[in-house]
Amino acid sequence: MDFQQLKSFIQVAESRSITKAADLLFMSVSALKQQMDTLEAEVGVPLLIRSPKGVTLTPSGKYFYGKVSRLTNGLNDIIFETRNINTDTSKAVYIGFRHMKIMDYLYPEFIMSFFKSHPDITVTLVDMNETSYKNVDLLICDYIGFPEFSEYYPLRTMPVQCIMSGSHPLASKTAISIQDLRKYHLIVPPMPILKSLTPELAKATTEMKLIYEETLLNKDIIYINLIPSDNILLTFGDEKYLNSVLVQIPLEGYSIDYGIHTRREITKPVVRTFLDAMVSFYESHK
Repeated sequence: MDFQQLKSFIQVAESRSITKAADLLFMSVSALKQQMDTLEAEVGVPLLIRSPKGVTLTPSGKYFYGKVSRLTNGLNDIIFETRNINTDTSKAVYIGFRHMKIMDYLYPEFIMSFFKSHPDITVTLVDMNETSYKNVDLLICDYIGFPEFSEYYPLRTMPVQCIMSGSHPLASKTAISIQDLRKYHLIVPPMPILKSLTPELAKATTEMKLIYEETLLNKDIIYINLIPSDNILLTFGDEKYLNSVLVQIPLEGYSIDYGIHTRREITKPVVRTFLDAMVSFYESHK
């Protein structure tokens, strides 16, 4: 039994659906089902009642949920407090991120310049989940569901990309339209993310041929990418595809805004220092 299994169980219990929980956890449904099967086998009793209408908890599952939800919240607090033992919190910045390649935003040039000017400041990256956001100073991401982080500073606007095999019939185009996609199978991000970022695109893609399970990439499949990156690496099943065999083409009319989200009141001066430096860097590199 590991921490990730417990977090997954909590999400399933709160979502009352393995499919919805898989979307929120950025996992395939089959992987989450296997994780829950393994957890129940390790605990030794059924925790979930699964039906076509969703998931409910057994009496044992309700007891287990109450205990592990407090445990995971407490563990996140312990981790944060442990960091602070060896770190002067007045000189530490904790940055939350999720489902994106953080170093595509924290440019090496910016990081080197910032630490050269502020050698006494430490920066820690925190992979976001339902509770860890409480312990970060700011978020660098595309969408946000935490009302505490109400201030927004835009960094980049990036087109939604269509990634496909170099042998795909659309691979020679310079831009792709929604109409172009209707003939082909699509792999899309989890629907809650897609709806949060581009509701119009979410509505359009639900009418198309969608694939939710991991599968082999072939000439008929297009991956809708919401995470801008100069380096493409996709894994489908047991196959890995690199830049040499993939092409990335913008989807006409759709883009994603990425930026920094902060609390309305910034109480740590060091956070303001980092925020101002990063915004200034992006302004000068537009």
